[in-house]
Amino acid sequence: MEFLQKKSLIQPLSREIAEAAAKISVYHGIPATVSLIYATAQHHQAELITRDNDFHGLENATILH
Repeated sequence: MEFLQKKSLIQPLSREIAEAAAKISVYHGIPATVSLIYATAQHHQAELITRDNDFHGLENATILH
């Protein structure tokens, strides 16, 4: 866990983010875990960079191949 903490920005989950994630999950038909990550990035106005194709087509999400 220490390695992840040094290399990552870990954000707390708020009710606002959880509610946004639920809406995103239903609207886009993506898994809840994916929508939580995406909603957190959107809440903090951060670009999401990932290798996970579940984020394909979402605004401000860059998929690395």
